[in-house]
Amino acid sequence: MKIRVKYLYTNSEDGLMEDAVVEFGETIESVRPYEESEKVDEHFEHHVLMPSLVNAHTHVYSALARGIPLKSYNPRTFGEILEQLWWRLDRALTEDAVMMSAYVAGIESLMSGVTTVFDHHSSPGFVRGSLDVLKQVLVDTIGMRGAFAYETSDRDGEKVKREAIEENLRFYRENRSSKSRGFFGLHAPFTLSDETLSEIVKLVQKENIPVHVHVSEGTEDLEDARKKGSLPIKRLGPLLAPNSIIVHGVNLQREEFELLANKEVWLAFNPQSNMNNAVGLPNWELAKEHGVNVVLGNDGFGYNLIFDVRALVLSQKLKARATTAFGFDELKRIVFDNNYRLASSVFETKLGKIEKGHQADMVVVEYVPPTPITSENFMAHFFFGMCESWKPSRVFVGGKELLRDGRITVIDVEEVYRQAVKVSEKLWKRFDELL
Repeated sequence: MKIRVKYLYTNSEDGLMEDAVVEFGETIESVRPYEESEKVDEHFEHHVLMPSLVNAHTHVYSALARGIPLKSYNPRTFGEILEQLWWRLDRALTEDAVMMSAYVAGIESLMSGVTTVFDHHSSPGFVRGSLDVLKQVLVDTIGMRGAFAYETSDRDGEKVKREAIEENLRFYRENRSSKSRGFFGLHAPFTLSDETLSEIVKLVQKENIPVHVHVSEGTEDLEDARKKGSLPIKRLGPLLAPNSIIVHGVNLQREEFELLANKEVWLAFNPQSNMNNAVGLPNWELAKEHGVNVVLGNDGFGYNLIFDVRALVLSQKLKARATTAFGFDELKRIVFDNNYRLASSVFETKLGKIEKGHQADMVVVEYVPPTPITSENFMAHFFFGMCESWKPSRVFVGGKELLRDGRITVIDVEEVYRQAVKVSEKLWKRFDELL
């Protein structure tokens, strides 16, 4: 396919090109300036073509929680938020609910230009095969790329923990393609005993499996680790294989950043979720000082990553009380460099650039700049302009068009939402009964 576009943001050394042609199949075949009279398949006169987005941490299973009635909900700590909401919700999930959650999350991710997700799952009543369901919907049916993990924990008893360990290992071994991968999922250190961690260390080290784990979102991890004479990252240290994702890190101590500085791991910021849960924000200055690789996720706080793009910049400025503490260079480093580096490494394919040999994972977004736009100021246009009215008109994954004129082409969205309402009603009833 050959597309002509007014603005092409390559995210490579070429930066922003004007009036360019992109020719592609599964991968990008060529990028060049448009030549007069050249025939193309489509011409976007008022649009930007750029790489599609990567969500470095999300929770697909929370998709059907929207609007759920909360009786006797009055949490005073982060731990009580988990107990009164999320741990009740995950226990109420059935196979049907997991499946419909995946459809809704996939639709809303794709419609916002997110084509790769790193999902962290929990459904204690349906553990075995749960990651397959997520993969079947998001990857096989909708056509996205997905890396999936089941959050292992001691909180639901020995049987569920054992099933979680087996599910992580099985899925990791069976999914080694450029579209689907597995991680070893862990909930958080404060819900994992030393005995469980020791067992998992042996399994992970044997196969060099990356882990996907919440760390120090609230104060619970730090308090629990201190009782054990340790720190959360110290407890996890032997588990952190290359490409492991540490999520949140709001309360990480300087010593923990020093430990992470020597590891090929990723720290996922999730600003909207952190603010919603009132737990604070991670320390960008310490991460930068120690060279820790920061990526951006959204923790299942909706599925439109653009809102977290804006929240990332604004929240870090507010935290530092300095307008220069976090700018467009930092935004580019995290969202347009690190997120793609993580995805490229995990899926073992080239993602995140519109240049020859890279996967044709792309979005086309309508945008008419009211001021001059260049490679040097593109991030400012992206942040202040494109994010303001972000609505992709085309989305491609591996060259396949999954969204056209703002509508998903591969599934019946209206039917999915009709079924989602029915499944949600049953889910909410089970949730209510768990009070």
